[in-house]
Amino acid sequence: MSITGGAGDEHVTYPGNYSEVIAVSAIDVSLNRYERSNYGEANEICAPGVDIYSITPSEGRKYESGTFFAAPLVSSTIGLMLSANLPQDIREILQDTSQDIGVNGKDIFFGNGLLNASAALSSSLSPETITTITVSESSTTTNFLLIFLIVNYRIRIIYYFLFL
Repeated sequence: MSITGGAGDEHVTYPGNYSEVIAVSAIDVSLNRYERSNYGEANEICAPGVDIYSITPSEGRKYESGTFFAAPLVSSTIGLMLSANLPQDIREILQDTSQDIGVNGKDIFFGNGLLNASAALSSSLSPETITTITVSESSTTTNFLLIFLIVNYRIRIIYYFLFL
């Protein structure tokens, strides 16, 4: 997994341009391509990457934008999928569960579409291993997807926070 690049060019940078790598582009809250996100045929999936609240060593808290902020959302989803020992192809699951945006089907700006971490994690798990709980606190609703897996005779609990 790698970024598409951050110059806004029609060229996915390496290593994202290798066929073995899943290239990630960035979008904003309105589902528009981030202007500095590179694009091209190798782009496979997009994730939010604009105005991401961050902490920097020198400047403290601030909002940042770029493909470097979209990529961790995809890599953390892949990490959770791998920790669940999913038997299916990670790339195929991400493609099949992404939300198509832009023109119909895969395109050079959004790839197969917007990452849907919840669908990617739950797509190949049996229904009895998934419990979804909605917790409301004042006007904010946070969905917690709790996936309980029994692997090697022990229980693993994976918490994945989805802010909807």
